[in-house]
Order: sequence, then structure tokens, then C-alpha cells
Amino acid sequence: MKYFKVVSKLCLIFLMTSCASFSGHDHNKDRIIQLEASGNAKACLSGDDVKLGSKVKVYDYSCKQVQVALIKVPRYETKCIKEFSSDAEVVESLGNHHYILKPVTENKFKGGQILN
Repeated sequence: MKYFKVVSKLCLIFLMTSCASFSGHDHNKDRIIQLEASGNAKACLSGDDVKLGSKVKVYDYSCKQVQVALIKVPRYETKCIKEFSSDAEVVESLGNHHYILKPVTENKFKGGQILN
């Protein structure tokens, strides 16, 4: 029982310190985070040079497992591809690095797309 208490305390300390070291905002930077019914998208953009009317490039990013060797035991690697999807324009600032983007081309936004 004493062992269980020690292990559970160590796990709790680890979880508290590891979560505290992550910024809840970093994983969404330079990505589309919410789609709107109007066809626009809410995005989180890093950098202080983002202004209304700024142009942004939108990319699809996909990863898949590819078999690279078959000598007794197959070996796989993850291959990721970043493909240009469309251009967008910043039309509204929501503060705290959040902006509303409007598509410039006819392509529709998809959640999780990468911005540049």
C-alpha cells in the first residue's frame, strides 16, 4: 500500500509539472482552428506583423506510414507532405493572435490546415 501511495504521488507531480510546462496556445499557432458557416475560418497566427488585409498561404498537411525495408522484419517510417491549398486574407482581428480569414480562391477551408 505504501508503494502505491509513493508511485501515485510521483505520477501526480510528474503530470502537474509536465502540464505546467506546456503553453495551451502553442499547438494551435499558424493553424485554422475553427470553421464558420460563412465559409470564413478562425485562425491562430503567430507574429506581430499580421495586419488586416494581410495575405496568408493555406496548406494541407498529411502524414502516412510507408514501408521502407523488408528484411525479415518490415520497417516503417512516417512521411509527411505539405501541399499548397489556397490563399486567404485576414479580414478581422479577434485579439490574442486570433484572426478571421476569408478565402481568396474558391477552395474551402478545412480544420487543422497549416498557415504560412
